Amino acid sequence: MPRPVILSGTPPASRFPLARPVQNGGFTLTEVLVATAVAAILGSTAIMGLLATQKYAASTRVLNQARFIVQRNIATALGVKFTSVEVPPILELTSTSGAAFNGEGITTSGSSIPIITKADGTPVISGTLTRIVTAYPNDAYAVIRRVTFRINYKFQDREVSYSMSTIRSQDDQ
Repeated sequence: MPRPVILSGTPPASRFPLARPVQNGGFTLTEVLVATAVAAILGSTAIMGLLATQKYAASTRVLNQARFIVQRNIATALGVKFTSVEVPPILELTSTSGAAFNGEGITTSGSSIPIITKADGTPVISGTLTRIVTAYPNDAYAVIRRVTFRINYKFQDREVSYSMSTIRSQDDQ
């Protein structure tokens, strides 16, 4: 005989006290979409930050090499013998616009100097080193020269220039 259907009475949970109530587990589609969007925004922000850091590190590495070249030539200009009889090529007077310089005491026209090279020695980034040597006016009428080295190069479609100046007097004054 079929069981009669009871339409009123106690709810099913109270009829079976050990039965668990029905729970919906997992995430809704909206929660998954929001979490994916947040993760995508955070990921793209992190990647953009890493790319900007890499670009800045590369430009700093090139600038440091350019600075080293200029400082090396300034140190050479300060360290060579300079007397009234002997004027080294690095301290010979130039025009105020300067002259291209290859970094080894030879004035050249339009030659480039490597700034960053590959392991095999081929240049990756090159620039033009300019030497400007002018007479430095003074009240004692001493022979004093203002020496400026400037290196110009192009990096990441941007023209970059770095220069450094010093003054130098003759050794026998």
